[in-house]
Amino acid sequence: MAGKSHDFSQASIDQLATIVNDVEDDGQLGFLDWVNDPFISVPEIQDSLDNLNEYHKAVIDKHDIGKQAFDEILKDVESVDKAYERNFESTLNELEGFQYKLENIAQLITPSVISTSKDILGSIVSYTNYRGMAIAQYGDYLKGHPDDLDRIMAIVEYEALHPESVKKTNEFLSPLEMQDVIGIKYLIYTAEEPQRSLCLKYMSEYEIKFLSKEDIEKDVSSYFSPGDNSINVNMRIDRYNERGSYYTFFHEMGHAIDNYYGKEHGTNDSYSSIFKTKGKTLSEYNIQDVGKNVEDSLDKLLKEDKYSGLSDGEKQKMINNISQNIMQQDKNYDNLTQTEQNLQDKLKLHYADEFAGADAESPSDIYGGVTNFTIKGDYGHQKDPYYWFNKSGDVVRTTNKESFAEFFGRKVTTGDTSVNGLGSIDTYLPESSKHMEEMLESMR
Repeated sequence: MAGKSHDFSQASIDQLATIVNDVEDDGQLGFLDWVNDPFISVPEIQDSLDNLNEYHKAVIDKHDIGKQAFDEILKDVESVDKAYERNFESTLNELEGFQYKLENIAQLITPSVISTSKDILGSIVSYTNYRGMAIAQYGDYLKGHPDDLDRIMAIVEYEALHPESVKKTNEFLSPLEMQDVIGIKYLIYTAEEPQRSLCLKYMSEYEIKFLSKEDIEKDVSSYFSPGDNSINVNMRIDRYNERGSYYTFFHEMGHAIDNYYGKEHGTNDSYSSIFKTKGKTLSEYNIQDVGKNVEDSLDKLLKEDKYSGLSDGEKQKMINNISQNIMQQDKNYDNLTQTEQNLQDKLKLHYADEFAGADAESPSDIYGGVTNFTIKGDYGHQKDPYYWFNKSGDVVRTTNKESFAEFFGRKVTTGDTSVNGLGSIDTYLPESSKHMEEMLESMR
């Protein structure tokens, strides 16, 4: 009877009950029927597939199955169903318990106690239920933040494959609230290399501190302090940073990485101050990019009809005078002609418009640093008028540290703001961008 099954659906039961009633009503279940039963021929099933009802009638008649007997058969079938239901429910409970144990065992696996390769271990772990592990570890948090499940699953997967990162990351992020721990872990673990490794490498060198209430009231910006080895941040604001969630955190982390990597490579200053491509440092490329863009922008403005009466030579002289003044931090503004002053003022309005908004944060800051705020946008260090140059016009700090930190922050954060921010750097600081890409490559 291989390939056959017993049909106990309600429709089948109703059909059989009808046949029982018909046979019983025919009076075949009496004495004469009993006498004839031994001589009844039950047709072979294979011969009766086209007419099962005739087969059922013959079986019912031969075995004297009446309504009462039929009801008893149905009760026996029901008891078998319930027994199977209990058995399957018990088996399901055992499997769920085994799954929970397996998840806990998976969290305890470390390469130090497994002889297989890391690739094979990764393949094994990839088959585990990361969703279950995420719920087991972060269940209470997920009750209030169910939308974070995918990010937590990515975190759990990375930590299962890289257990050596778990302890130091947890210790480093321990001052933070859980939602910030999850947000920052996710960005670090999913970042491209070498950004991810650089984030993890120096966590034991510095700590996270929070801006004090007094700092916040004074509108003090977040900062990295090499003196006490800390980044000082306001996480409640940074969660919703318009430059990308946790952009400022990773900006300050970029400062820390620049600092510690520089120390490893023989300087008391940042790595961005000594790394060179084609003989130039980052701050030198910053100056080059600003100067070139200023000249190109002046050239475009001089193509307007109002300057059509000027010769090419006169236009070039204006470009030279204005660009030199801007690159000398506006020290010679009074020596410009009225026409040149008007054109420079128009150029400043052009940049104010170009550098409006979060996407243009880096060029806004770096152009302000190179020109001592002669050119500026919405972002920068203009709260301190002597941040870049002192009252005498001497350089206080070069732009390389901020340029790298802004670039690094954009590289680690995600979303349109990150993409647009990197695009703005490529547009207004093109040679600096190439230099920083090579700088990151050298840090692998």
